Amino acid sequence: MTKAIGTVMVDVPENAKPANVMSLVKKGMAATESGRCLTVILPTSPKWAKQVPLEAIVSTTVLGVAKDRTSEPKWLFSGNVSVRVCKVTKGERVVSQELMLLMFRRSGELTYKRRATVPEEVLERSTIQVQHPVFTRDVANNVWHVSEYNVKTTIRRRISTLFTWSDENTMVVTQEGSKSFKYEQEDFDKALIGTPTKRKYATLTSGQQVLFPL
Repeated sequence: MTKAIGTVMVDVPENAKPANVMSLVKKGMAATESGRCLTVILPTSPKWAKQVPLEAIVSTTVLGVAKDRTSEPKWLFSGNVSVRVCKVTKGERVVSQELMLLMFRRSGELTYKRRATVPEEVLERSTIQVQHPVFTRDVANNVWHVSEYNVKTTIRRRISTLFTWSDENTMVVTQEGSKSFKYEQEDFDKALIGTPTKRKYATLTSGQQVLFPL
């Protein structure tokens, strides 16, 4: 039995022509189910120079021209995320690349409402670790920090974690075609952002705590 597509991602390549960007986005839109999210991954440039307005092209393709939008749109803007792709060496972090994620939701029943009908095991596997330090410090914000190793896989797992149920797939649309991936949660314990570790300090005879032991 083919699993349902819970969310769709469009991966726009470097130096893509506007026509190619619109074509990829339209393929992603067509594959996105009612009420579900479409995420478009855009390359960005660190240079202050004339560039193709990819964000505007994608937004207009999905939402239409601003003056023609109605009070009951077929698509809604959901959010955007800046992704800092980092290279880590000897305890130092260097931003080697930046990406932008544009998120849109197709009108329809919200994803979370399926909560009332999914089997208990699906509900359990789909639970997000919202109390994990990495979730609160990175995933829940609109700036993500990910390692340059398998960056697109990490982004896909995050999107899958946030937007799908465990019995659904994530579809990724690229210039080479479309491919579905099974549900995978990101392992927050292996995420790039460091987390504080609680430590019990020994006390002096006077009762004071040693805050910075030698």
